[in-house]
Amino acid sequence: MNLQALRDMHFSQSFLNLLNAYHVTCLAPDQDYLNAMCQQRTTILDPSWNVQMETDPQIHQSLIHFNLFAKPWHYTNVANEGYFWDYAKQTPYYDEMQAGLAAYNDAAKEADRANFDRILKVAETQATATNTFRQIRNKNREEVVI
Repeated sequence: MNLQALRDMHFSQSFLNLLNAYHVTCLAPDQDYLNAMCQQRTTILDPSWNVQMETDPQIHQSLIHFNLFAKPWHYTNVANEGYFWDYAKQTPYYDEMQAGLAAYNDAAKEADRANFDRILKVAETQATATNTFRQIRNKNREEVVI
Protein backbone atom coordinates (compact mmCIF):
# COMPACT_ATOMS: atom_id res chain seq x y z
CA MET A 1 0.00 0.00 0.00
CA ASN A 2 1.24 3.43 -0.85
CA LEU A 3 0.66 5.09 2.50
CA GLN A 4 1.76 8.52 1.28
CA ALA A 5 -0.78 8.39 -1.54
CA LEU A 6 -3.48 7.36 0.95
CA ARG A 7 -2.55 10.30 3.18
CA ASP A 8 -2.56 12.66 0.20
CA MET A 9 -6.08 11.59 -0.72
CA HIS A 10 -7.22 12.02 2.91
CA PHE A 11 -8.07 8.36 2.97
CA SER A 12 -9.28 8.14 6.57
CA GLN A 13 -11.78 10.97 6.17
CA SER A 14 -12.90 9.71 2.77
CA PHE A 15 -13.36 6.21 4.18
CA LEU A 16 -15.52 7.49 7.03
CA ASN A 17 -17.55 9.70 4.68
CA LEU A 18 -18.20 6.77 2.36
CA LEU A 19 -19.02 4.44 5.24
CA ASN A 20 -21.53 6.89 6.69
CA ALA A 21 -23.09 7.92 3.37
CA TYR A 22 -23.56 4.53 1.70
CA HIS A 23 -24.66 1.44 3.55
CA VAL A 24 -23.98 -1.21 0.97
CA THR A 25 -24.37 -4.94 1.03
CA CYS A 26 -20.88 -6.41 1.24
CA LEU A 27 -19.03 -9.37 2.68
CA ALA A 28 -15.98 -7.65 4.09
CA PRO A 29 -16.78 -3.96 4.64
CA ASP A 30 -13.22 -2.87 5.34
CA GLN A 31 -11.89 -4.52 2.19
CA ASP A 32 -14.89 -3.67 0.04
CA TYR A 33 -14.88 0.02 0.94
CA LEU A 34 -11.11 0.11 0.40
CA ASN A 35 -11.53 -1.48 -3.04
CA ALA A 36 -14.23 1.04 -3.94
CA MET A 37 -12.07 3.96 -2.88
CA CYS A 38 -8.95 2.77 -4.65
CA GLN A 39 -10.64 1.56 -7.83
CA GLN A 40 -8.50 2.29 -10.89
CA ARG A 41 -5.51 2.99 -8.63
CA THR A 42 -4.36 -0.54 -8.00
CA THR A 43 -1.69 -2.88 -9.23
CA ILE A 44 -2.49 -6.56 -9.51
CA LEU A 45 0.15 -8.61 -7.72
CA ASP A 46 1.21 -12.14 -8.42
CA PRO A 47 -1.15 -14.58 -6.62
CA SER A 48 1.77 -15.73 -4.46
CA TRP A 49 1.23 -12.50 -2.47
CA ASN A 50 -2.18 -13.65 -1.27
CA VAL A 51 -1.94 -17.37 -0.57
CA GLN A 52 -4.89 -18.40 1.56
CA MET A 53 -5.93 -22.01 1.94
CA GLU A 54 -3.29 -23.37 -0.42
CA THR A 55 -1.29 -26.27 0.95
CA ASP A 56 0.51 -27.39 -2.21
CA PRO A 57 4.25 -27.08 -1.43
CA GLN A 58 4.90 -26.52 -5.17
CA ILE A 59 3.02 -23.21 -5.04
CA HIS A 60 5.34 -20.29 -4.27
CA GLN A 61 4.14 -18.44 -1.18
CA SER A 62 5.32 -14.86 -0.77
CA LEU A 63 2.61 -13.89 1.72
CA ILE A 64 0.11 -16.12 3.48
CA HIS A 65 -3.25 -14.53 4.24
CA PHE A 66 -4.97 -16.20 7.18
CA ASN A 67 -8.47 -14.95 6.50
CA LEU A 68 -11.89 -15.40 8.02
CA PHE A 69 -11.82 -18.15 10.62
CA ALA A 70 -8.82 -20.25 9.58
CA LYS A 71 -6.35 -18.48 11.82
CA PRO A 72 -3.68 -20.64 13.45
CA TRP A 73 -3.68 -18.49 16.59
CA HIS A 74 -7.31 -19.60 17.14
CA TYR A 75 -7.52 -23.04 15.50
CA THR A 76 -5.31 -26.06 14.96
CA ASN A 77 -4.95 -27.98 11.71
CA VAL A 78 -5.35 -24.99 9.40
CA ALA A 79 -3.56 -24.61 6.08
CA ASN A 80 -0.03 -23.24 6.36
CA GLU A 81 -0.07 -23.12 10.17
CA GLY A 82 3.48 -24.49 10.27
CA TYR A 83 4.79 -21.36 8.59
CA PHE A 84 2.94 -19.17 11.06
CA TRP A 85 4.23 -20.96 14.14
CA ASP A 86 7.79 -21.13 12.78
CA TYR A 87 7.83 -17.34 12.53
CA ALA A 88 5.85 -16.85 15.74
CA LYS A 89 8.60 -18.69 17.63
CA GLN A 90 10.99 -15.96 16.53
CA THR A 91 8.97 -13.24 18.25
CA PRO A 92 8.64 -12.29 21.91
CA TYR A 93 4.88 -13.01 21.58
CA TYR A 94 5.07 -16.74 20.96
CA ASP A 95 4.02 -17.78 24.47
CA GLU A 96 1.19 -15.24 24.43
CA MET A 97 -0.04 -16.57 21.08
CA GLN A 98 0.11 -20.15 22.31
CA ALA A 99 -1.89 -19.14 25.39
CA GLY A 100 -4.45 -17.43 23.15
CA LEU A 101 -4.79 -20.60 21.07
CA ALA A 102 -5.30 -22.70 24.20
CA ALA A 103 -7.85 -20.23 25.58
CA TYR A 104 -9.91 -19.95 22.40
CA ASN A 105 -12.95 -21.73 23.77
CA ASP A 106 -16.11 -23.30 22.42
CA ALA A 107 -18.09 -20.06 22.85
CA ALA A 108 -15.60 -18.19 20.66
CA LYS A 109 -15.71 -20.97 18.06
CA GLU A 110 -19.51 -20.94 18.10
CA ALA A 111 -19.45 -17.17 17.54
CA ASP A 112 -17.13 -17.77 14.57
CA ARG A 113 -19.57 -20.35 13.16
CA ALA A 114 -22.47 -17.90 13.55
CA ASN A 115 -20.46 -15.14 11.84
CA PHE A 116 -19.51 -17.50 9.03
CA ASP A 117 -23.18 -18.43 8.55
CA ARG A 118 -24.03 -14.72 8.43
CA ILE A 119 -21.34 -14.12 5.80
CA LEU A 120 -22.71 -16.99 3.69
CA LYS A 121 -26.19 -15.46 3.83
CA VAL A 122 -24.81 -12.11 2.68
CA ALA A 123 -22.96 -13.88 -0.14
CA GLU A 124 -26.16 -15.59 -1.23
CA THR A 125 -28.00 -12.27 -1.47
CA GLN A 126 -25.11 -10.33 -3.04
CA ALA A 127 -26.08 -11.14 -6.62
CA THR A 128 -29.58 -9.69 -6.22
CA ALA A 129 -28.77 -6.91 -3.75
CA THR A 130 -29.88 -3.44 -4.80
CA ASN A 131 -27.35 -1.52 -2.75
CA THR A 132 -23.90 -2.50 -3.98
CA PHE A 133 -21.02 -0.18 -4.80
CA ARG A 134 -21.33 -0.99 -8.50
CA GLN A 135 -25.04 -0.20 -8.58
CA ILE A 136 -24.60 3.05 -6.68
CA ARG A 137 -21.71 4.07 -8.95
CA ASN A 138 -23.58 3.23 -12.13
CA LYS A 139 -26.78 4.94 -11.00
CA ASN A 140 -25.21 8.15 -9.80
CA ARG A 141 -21.66 8.54 -11.10
CA GLU A 142 -21.48 12.29 -10.51
CA GLU A 143 -22.87 12.19 -6.98
CA VAL A 144 -20.65 9.43 -5.61
CA VAL A 145 -17.18 10.83 -5.14
CA ILE A 146 -14.85 8.09 -4.05
